[in-house]
Amino acid sequence: MQENVIKTHLAHGIEKTEYEAQYDENVKLLLSDKQVLARIVKYRTEEFENYDIPEIIECIEGEPEVSSVSIIPGKSRKETIIGMNNESKEAYEGEVTFDVRFYMLTKKEKRIKIILNIEAQKNYYPGYHFEPRAVFYCARMISEQLDREFSTENYNELKKVYSIWIFFDTSIKDSDTITEYKLDKKDIYGKPVQGGKYDYLSISFIRLNSGKGKESKNHLIRMLDILFSNEMDVSSKKTILEKEYQMKMTRKIEGGLNAMCNVSLGIRERGIEEGEQRKVKEIIKNMLELNMPVYTISKSVGISEDEVIEIANNIVNLKQ
Repeated sequence: MQENVIKTHLAHGIEKTEYEAQYDENVKLLLSDKQVLARIVKYRTEEFENYDIPEIIECIEGEPEVSSVSIIPGKSRKETIIGMNNESKEAYEGEVTFDVRFYMLTKKEKRIKIILNIEAQKNYYPGYHFEPRAVFYCARMISEQLDREFSTENYNELKKVYSIWIFFDTSIKDSDTITEYKLDKKDIYGKPVQGGKYDYLSISFIRLNSGKGKESKNHLIRMLDILFSNEMDVSSKKTILEKEYQMKMTRKIEGGLNAMCNVSLGIRERGIEEGEQRKVKEIIKNMLELNMPVYTISKSVGISEDEVIEIANNIVNLKQ
């Protein structure tokens, strides 16, 4: 059967954010990619440090083998995270909006669930310290687990939370550094007490170089420096990330794509008439099942991304 090669979500993201990778929405677009998240998870969590990157990708969001139709522009379910609800609204506690939040389940030995939050910050000096803010984010992710992950009758079901912060514009002396803050135990009097569980939160600050004119020797920092560079062109980013970090820019799918694209081209040239609506929807359905991004489908078929999303929503509703 004929093979076709298409770009991955990461490749599309890099192209779309050239020279503007540090803009808020562009940062979130790139951070939603599982290839990116997997490398952050590997180097900043204890639970996954011994996993291979493909294994980590399989664990993101818990059960990735259960696919669903994406209704978010430019996102393929298998390549990006849909994420948990990024708005945290708790009575009497106010509202918090997380940049990226998701959960993972380990596959080795005992199944362990962890909850992660990734934050990206351009301004390193907002007029307050980021440490208390990060502690608050962890505290919120812990407190809202009540009656969701655990009950007051069994606190052992509380899940560990990670808050990982990426800083772009830091001082020269602080750049190219990673700092971790976590709960620790200190025996004050008497012999050390063994046992107990208290390691329920971890905060990491990753301070990039971001144009400081030097190349980090740290694997994770260098990868993020390249990904979020506003000076490096698309081709250079792709080449380095693909060769040095084995990040896939293309993927193969089996035959059928060319036929769909040829039909969609004809529809686009003629204009979408009432009689063609059914054919367009069937093409879009097939493209979604191939995990093609909404952006790519929109360009191929010649309709807006909103129309693609509406059709995707209808497909989801029919399946429910």
